[in-house]
Amino acid sequence: LDGKIYGSNWLDNSRGNWCCIDWNTGNTLYEQKWQTKGSVITADGMLYMHKKGRKLEIPKVLENLQKISDQIVRVDDIIKHMRAFANMKHTHETMKCDINCAVEKASDLLGQQLKSHKIIFTKILSDRLPKVNGNINIFEEVVINLIVNAMQALDTVNKNDKEIICETVFEEGKIHLKVNDNAFGISNDLKDKIFEPFFSTKSVNGGMGLGLALVQTILSSYNGIIGVSNNKKGGATFTVELPPAEKN
Repeated sequence: LDGKIYGSNWLDNSRGNWCCIDWNTGNTLYEQKWQTKGSVITADGMLYMHKKGRKLEIPKVLENLQKISDQIVRVDDIIKHMRAFANMKHTHETMKCDINCAVEKASDLLGQQLKSHKIIFTKILSDRLPKVNGNINIFEEVVINLIVNAMQALDTVNKNDKEIICETVFEEGKIHLKVNDNAFGISNDLKDKIFEPFFSTKSVNGGMGLGLALVQTILSSYNGIIGVSNNKKGGATFTVELPPAEKN
C-alpha cells in the first residue's frame, strides 16, 4: 500500500513484531513489538480479503474464528488473573509471615497434581528462618506460581527422574526461597525477558505470560526481588529474596 509493505514476523499468537518495509528499497521503515494481537491480525486478514473480492473458504473461516475465540478467552483469563492478584494485594492485611508455611500450604495444594505428573517434590526448609512482612495467602500464591512454572517446564522433557526442589535459607541478611527443577534451564537471551508481562516460553494454551510478571510485582511491593539462573542439574532455579521483618 502506497509503496510500502505492512506485515509482521509472526512468532506465535501472542508474540511478534509489526513491520513496515519500503517496496522500492527494501529498507525497514519501522518495527514495533506487538503482543496478544493474533486475533486482530486474523480478523483483519479476512476482512481485507473480503473487501478485495476474494472468495473465503468456509473451513478456513471457521478455523480462523476458532483462533479468534481462543484469543478472546485468553484475554478474559488474563484480566481475571490480574484482578485476582490486585484484589488479593489490596484486601489482605499485612502481617509477619513464615515463608516455610507458604511452601507447606502450596505443596499440600499441588501435591496430588505433582504426583500425577510423575514429579518428585522435595522440601528443604530452614528451621531458623526469620519472618517477613506480607500476607501468607499472597506468598502462597507466589510459591504456587513458581512450582507450577517448574512443573510445566518438566512436562516438556522426556525423563524418568523429574524433580522439583523447594528450599528456604537465611543468608546475607535475607530470606531466600529457591525453586529448582531439572528441566532444560533458561537461555541467556530469555533471562531478562522472562519477567516481562505477557512474555511466555509456552504455547498459547500453555500459559498467559503473566505468572512471573505478577510474582515480581508482588515481591517488589514487599521490598523483595526474584531472579533466575541455571543449576547443575541442567534446569532452572528461581530465587526469591525478601528482607526479614523488623523485631518489635
